[in-house]
Amino acid sequence: KITVAGVTYNFNNVSEAGKTTTVNVSQDTDKIVDNVKKFVDMYNTLLDSLNDKLSEEKYSDYKPLTKEQEAEMTEEQIKKWNEKAKSGLLYNNSQVRTLVSDMREALYTPVDAVDSKYNSLSAIGITTTTTKGHVTLDEDKLRKALTEDPDCVYQLFASDQDSSYIAGSTNTNKLTAYEKKEDYKNTGVANRLYNAMTDNMSIFENYAGTSKATDDQSYLGKLISNMHTRMTSFQTLMKSYENKLYDKYDAMEVALSKLGAQLSYITG
Repeated sequence: KITVAGVTYNFNNVSEAGKTTTVNVSQDTDKIVDNVKKFVDMYNTLLDSLNDKLSEEKYSDYKPLTKEQEAEMTEEQIKKWNEKAKSGLLYNNSQVRTLVSDMREALYTPVDAVDSKYNSLSAIGITTTTTKGHVTLDEDKLRKALTEDPDCVYQLFASDQDSSYIAGSTNTNKLTAYEKKEDYKNTGVANRLYNAMTDNMSIFENYAGTSKATDDQSYLGKLISNMHTRMTSFQTLMKSYENKLYDKYDAMEVALSKLGAQLSYITG
């Protein structure tokens, strides 16, 4: 038994000299089915986490705590308060809804590059089962597809053609809307999902930044930076105004002192 280039050969007998030897090669169907099952489970798990954020309850009475408020609370109280305050931040968020929509479209759009009747996930047994978008696998249907067209699953997931949507592609040529649409149809499901995640994550990062960013140039990052600048300027302005009031108070004290001295001189 040896494995060469991903193919395992089992030698059952010693061939007789001059006689033809027949080699039968078949796919490891069980492993393919297991991998498709894992994909279905991971897709549903990711979809659940996104839907949970979209429907997460928002507690409008729990505002962010000030330093003074935190000083009067225990760590456990602060933790529970912040959990409530952060809950629902992505409630019905349009960008998260776009990501969910892109994920579903990636799954249900047929892959034109697959030259077979098994050119969609539904054709190999992956279909929607709930209103939340969960998918389920009909294992018998998948095995039937693999028997009739052994290469269909690989093509469905990994087909790339000459697409500019390919994961990690460096193609920067601008395409027309029609070319993008045709390009998308020829792209495999795995590549579609990868690009949906990459494109939407880029939008999220531009808006909110990431924990890894050392120089946060996101929309919220700039907003916070601008707020700090305005606060610093306002504090400087108030300090200057305070100093002017002190100067006026000191001048008034001096004037009152002189008037007191003059009054004492006159009355004396």
